[in-house]
Amino acid sequence: MKRGGGVPAGGKEEPSDKRPKGRTNAKIEAKREVQTIALQDTLKGFISQKDKSTEKREDGRRGSAGREENSKNFFEIQKRKLDIEEENARSTTIEVKAKAREAEHALLTEKTRIMTADLDILTPRKRAWFEKKHKWFMERDD
Repeated sequence: MKRGGGVPAGGKEEPSDKRPKGRTNAKIEAKREVQTIALQDTLKGFISQKDKSTEKREDGRRGSAGREENSKNFFEIQKRKLDIEEENARSTTIEVKAKAREAEHALLTEKTRIMTADLDILTPRKRAWFEKKHKWFMERDD
């Protein structure tokens, strides 16, 4: 046996020669275990990240049909949107035409009232206003 309590010259350690671990060795071994666990967790994280990226890449390769479907959906949505905008434009045009007809009708009603008014019973001030409007309608019709 070696001096200092090492392994015997034959290389085999007998159970009776084994000393209990000291406090320092126990601390070192505990640190090693913690480092080993941390390393294992890190490696698991790397592997899972690699698996995710590989899966994503494979999905991308398989996803060309999905991309075509997405582009078709996009074009269909754009076409519907364009149809809706055209319908809105048509309805706006119809509304504008209806308002123009209403304004024309109101103007015609006012013209009829002014042109058929009895000027003899009006005050001079009102008569001047009616004559001015009468003249304006006559110029507008020409």
